[in-house]
Amino acid sequence: MAHVKFGEYMTVNGKNHLEIEGWDTVDLAERFGTPLFVVSEGTIRSTYVKCEQAFRSRYSKVLICYESKVNEGLAVKRILRTEGAGIDVSSEGELLTARLTGYPSDRILLSGPHKPEELLKDAIQSGITINVDNPYELETVGSIAAKVGKIARIGIRLRIPLKGYEEFTSRFLYAKTGVSTWTGYALDVCERALKMKGVKLAGFQIHTGDYTRTAFCERAVAETIDFAGELAKKHAWRPEFIDLGGGWMISRPEGFGPGGKYRSLPTIDEYAESVTSVMREKLKQYDLGEPTLILEPGVLLVGNSTVLLSRVSVVKGFADDKKWVIADASVNQVPRVWQSGWYYHIIIANRADDCAVETASVGGPMQSWNDYIGLDRNLPQVKRGDLLAILDVGAYCEACDSQYGLEPRPSSVLVSGNHVDLVRRRETIYDLMARELVPSRLL
Repeated sequence: MAHVKFGEYMTVNGKNHLEIEGWDTVDLAERFGTPLFVVSEGTIRSTYVKCEQAFRSRYSKVLICYESKVNEGLAVKRILRTEGAGIDVSSEGELLTARLTGYPSDRILLSGPHKPEELLKDAIQSGITINVDNPYELETVGSIAAKVGKIARIGIRLRIPLKGYEEFTSRFLYAKTGVSTWTGYALDVCERALKMKGVKLAGFQIHTGDYTRTAFCERAVAETIDFAGELAKKHAWRPEFIDLGGGWMISRPEGFGPGGKYRSLPTIDEYAESVTSVMREKLKQYDLGEPTLILEPGVLLVGNSTVLLSRVSVVKGFADDKKWVIADASVNQVPRVWQSGWYYHIIIANRADDCAVETASVGGPMQSWNDYIGLDRNLPQVKRGDLLAILDVGAYCEACDSQYGLEPRPSSVLVSGNHVDLVRRRETIYDLMARELVPSRLL
């Protein structure tokens, strides 16, 4: 009899096989081949509903906008749209997929530090909200709006100092986007926006990239609304939305994230209580009414929805060496492992309830030092032909999957109750060669 072990929709069945929404992963691997991404539709829907209900039960005007870049799958985006989500996009391709999967213009946000003029023109004509990143972009938006005779609805991307968290906010990566509130720079940009014809300043977006502590959430909300309050005092203006961006993480008792440090995080309800309590207090302090609270969870919504199945081809190790398990999935599918020491928990799908008895490192098929999925893992005794399941790979894995080493990218299947559907076909070598050209003089 199946029992819950690895997630709400991930169980171990009577054969001791990992099962996802009633589908035996061993059967899926035999049917579709490996490597194989298996996506649980139920997990995505359940997580979205919990998130939306947690915030809306505490604050009536809430919009959950999925961060498109986290997982670009059309099926994933369509699932979230049918639940009522909005979407945050940052490129022409992401905007196209948002439209293809049914997102209306009033539920699309266009963000990012570089937006081509044609993309801005499209957004303005369509009534999409643009999160303006810098003063040069503001001028471009104003110019385009005047030419097409439309009102550009914008937010300003702010870079908040977040006192007490300078160790994070001083990182050079944090400075890549937005306008800083540290020196009055952002205030100047906002005042220019308020004076521009054809431009409507509707709110603010921030993106700390790290909401792993409720205190951090509270600080981000407080300082963003403090800024909005100061602008409102000077210009009799009220925000229509406050966008807290992304950075909402997942955890697993065995570990997840850089160095596996995310073992326990606040619950969605704890996050919601922290954010909305401070938001209500601060909005009342400045008499700012009730702007829409926008959240952009990506990892939180889809991170634990997906498992990567990989077949073991070689087990090697001698008396004086560490043991290595070589499988057919590679670092291409989990690039954050070597980029930032990311930890994904690994189990043996065909012996899912077996206890760990040895230490082994798991590597991929390429002749490259950085082609590994996990180092020094505690595992059951691994045998050639075993099926590995790499958990929690729903975010930034398929989206960042590369073709390094001319490795074709894997298939993806979506499971939901009685349904299993191929949602992304496996690449072929011919797909990889399709863009290549050789000058005739070299032939």
